[in-house]
Parts: sequence; structure tokens; C-alpha cells
Amino acid sequence: MQTQSYHHELFESRRIVDQEGRSLSAEFTASEQWLSSPGCFVQANNRHFASSLSSDSVVKPGIFASVVLKGAGAGGPWGEQASLRIGDNTLVVLALRRSTRWWGQIPGGANVQSVGLAFPSASFERLNLWDEYVQVFDSAAADVVTATMKASPRLRAIAAEMLSPPLVGNVGRLLLEAHASEVLAYSLSALTGGAGVSAINVNDRVRLHSVRMLINSDLRRTWSLADLAKEAGLSKRALNAKFRMAFGTTVADYLKQQRLEFARDALVHERLTVAEAAYCVGYEHPANFATAFRRHFGYAPSDCRKQDATRFRIHSICVPE
Repeated sequence: MQTQSYHHELFESRRIVDQEGRSLSAEFTASEQWLSSPGCFVQANNRHFASSLSSDSVVKPGIFASVVLKGAGAGGPWGEQASLRIGDNTLVVLALRRSTRWWGQIPGGANVQSVGLAFPSASFERLNLWDEYVQVFDSAAADVVTATMKASPRLRAIAAEMLSPPLVGNVGRLLLEAHASEVLAYSLSALTGGAGVSAINVNDRVRLHSVRMLINSDLRRTWSLADLAKEAGLSKRALNAKFRMAFGTTVADYLKQQRLEFARDALVHERLTVAEAAYCVGYEHPANFATAFRRHFGYAPSDCRKQDATRFRIHSICVPE
């Protein structure tokens, strides 16, 4: 797909400038490529920005996701404060149901390592994911929906391979397309937040998504129900009841599930020891972590490290012996 088609698919207008006002739009467009499957543009960034960068674009409907390994920045609808903030090891997702004027900024001196994916709304019809795309907005009762969460070890591994592809040619492109599809799946999950949300009013829905994103942002922290309820402006009882209605689980069980799944991901993709995995998700005692892990998955965390690397690459999950 040519550059002109790119702008037609995703932008009504696009302007990127440095702090001196020099246009960088052509430079960024040249670094993007179209993947016919799953139907998105991808841009891999591994660069140092000596001066600050600002963008002002009218963006068409679609989903835009970035896995940021290293970097800083912010963005939001024109005239409003930042609704998305970029930091190290984050997944940042933006969904638009209507064309929206959007600003973005990267500070001078930032070192950025990230992979950005842009999916035009038409791609979701081709992928038979139109209902999932629409559900993003119905769940949030909004035309602009954002999500920011800590990138799992699996997502970080995907981004690292997209930045430095281990394969070339048609086989390398096949792997790139597979990675793009996987990032889209994680992005849709981050945006929708589970079933049952329609039974909750709009204000509570925003609060609950904020609580969930807060938990995901720091899995090592010992979150208390009282602290999270205070952040949400709800009583502990109301938070637990509404959270279960929205996401099908209590706050405590959600936190435990996220910790254990993140830890399993780290055991598989970062080859951490059991103790290291326990500490990275807030368990002070590896024995307690191992017990919780076995109860949740049905096998011990040490089983993850016993499997050979080939099986991990094929299944991307821990499999008991």
C-alpha cells in the first residue's frame, strides 16, 4: 500500500514537527509498512530524539496500539489534558469510533524503543472482529477509549522481535504478521474489560476501569481494598460488588490472577527463577507463591522451567510434565 493510501486509511490530516517547527511527517511515514494480514500499519522505533517532537492529527476510526519498551511521551484529544501517558514497559492502546483531532508529544532527550500498530476500522470487518470492535465503545459508552497497562513479558518479547527480527524475507514477514495479530488480541482485551459492564452506569464504569488499570500498572504493590476503593471514590463493599459485576471476579481474585499469569509469563519468556518470579509480582515468600501458583494452574512453577525451549516456543504456555 502506498503512502497516499496510508493517509487515506488512517488520517484526515497529519502534522509532526520538531521543536524548531521542521516537519518530520515524511520521515515517519517512510518508516511505516503495511501488513495485509491482519490489516495494519506497523512502525518500529529505536531512536534517540535530541529535540522534542509534537504531532497534531485528525485521526480516523480504528485501534492504535504501542508496546513501549523504553520511552516517554503523552497524548490526548485536542484541547484536553493527556489521556495517554507513555512510559517504560507499557502497552498503550487508543480506540476511536469517530474521527478525532489528537495531539501527541515526545520530550527532547528521550530514547524510544517501541512498536506501534495502527488498525483502520475496515480491518475489523475483514477479520470478522467487527462486533468486538464495537463492543469496545459500547462497554465504555464513549467514542474515544484508551487503556494503559504494564506490558507482560510476552508482549515485551514480541516487541523485541519486531524491533530486531530474527527472521528475514517472506518467513520474517509471516512472523511479523503473527506478532501484530497477537498484539491486537491483547489490545482488544485491554480495552473491553470483560462481560457484564453494561449493567453498570457510565461513571462507575470509568472508575472500575481506572482501578483495573491501577492494579495492572504495579503488580508488586500490596494493593488493599481500602486503598483501591478510595481511589475509585466507592466504599469497599460497593467496589467489590461492582467489580465482580463488571469483570466476573472480586478485586482480590483479579489481583491474584494477574500476578500469577504475569509470573508464569516471566518464567516462560524471561526464564526467571521461581524466587525471582515470586518477587517480581509482590510475593515475599517463594513458598507461598508456589502454593498459589499450583492451586491456580494445577502444576508447580518449577515445571515451567523444566520444559525444553522448543515446547515453549510452540505453545507459549507452561505445560506440566
